[in-house]
Order: sequence, then structure tokens, then C-alpha cells
Amino acid sequence: MITAVNFRHGIDNPAAMQRIQRRLERIASKTIQARRIEVVLDRIAYDGNPGCNYECHISFRGKEKQRLDIRADKRQPDMAIDDAFDRLNMALSGSLNRRSRKRRAG
Repeated sequence: MITAVNFRHGIDNPAAMQRIQRRLERIASKTIQARRIEVVLDRIAYDGNPGCNYECHISFRGKEKQRLDIRADKRQPDMAIDDAFDRLNMALSGSLNRRSRKRRAG
């Protein structure tokens, strides 16, 4: 599995980097369908205030041409990271459930 992590707009947060690495390791240990995962943590404007929210964008490329783009924005970087990875996990578990149902039916 290929991974890439980028921080934009001058974000320097070692704790966020460790949090992302732990979540990537957890995904790698749970699924074999991941081919490439890119994570971008960015500052975005909210309610007219520039750079006051954090957005975590996860681009997932999997086997069997599976593509997912997940975005979550929150006031704190750790909350944005957790929300984005939770959404990714829900999407992956949902696709696994659909795939296993198709195999049983077919």
C-alpha cells in the first residue's frame, strides 16, 4: 500500500502527523483492498474567517477500480482527521458488506 501525507498552508503539527500515521497503519492491517491512500490536511475559511477550520481530505484508491474521496472539516485538526478516517472506514465496511452479499446471492 502506498501512502502520502501532505500538510498545506503552513500547518506544522507533529501530533496530527502521528494520528494520521496510526490511522493509516490501522487501515493497512484491516484491509487488503487498499492500493494507495493520500491524506491532505489543510486550513480553510469558515464564516468569513480565513484559515480557522481544518479540512482532512482522504483519497483512497483500491483494487477492483474502487475510488473514494472523503472530506471532513472541523475546528480542530484531530477532529477533522478522526471524522475523515471514520467516514472512510464506514465506506469500506459498507462496500465489503455489499460485495459479500453479491457473492452469496450469485
